[in-house]
Amino acid sequence: RLLAEERLKHRRALVVVEGVYSVDGDVPDLAAAVEVKRRHRAFLMVDEAHSIGVLGATGRGIAEEQGVPPAAVDIWMGTLSKALCSVGGYIAGSAPLVQLLKYSAPGFVFSVGISPANAAAALAALRMLE
Repeated sequence: RLLAEERLKHRRALVVVEGVYSVDGDVPDLAAAVEVKRRHRAFLMVDEAHSIGVLGATGRGIAEEQGVPPAAVDIWMGTLSKALCSVGGYIAGSAPLVQLLKYSAPGFVFSVGISPANAAAALAALRMLE
């Protein structure tokens, strides 16, 4: 209800859900979140910090678990430091979004990339999930 009341006052809106809420393990209805996003012409971001490597037949997270096409979500984010045994995090989305973040987000502008060893650790963890 709050989103419906406030949405038209703003040019953009972002709905954010977690893949798994870490305190009690609740999992949101991702299809319902996608419907809210569409109904209110908003962006949808899913934080997979606690769901990647845990949910889904191959650990690919909430979209795999619930059968929702990953492209229905605008922004995927998560950490490499839990199930993927490394450090750092990731943001995934459309090519224009990734391009925008590469050139404007402080984490990219004022930081360096992940070390080869940590990238290899995350990649090995992903391969183990398969």
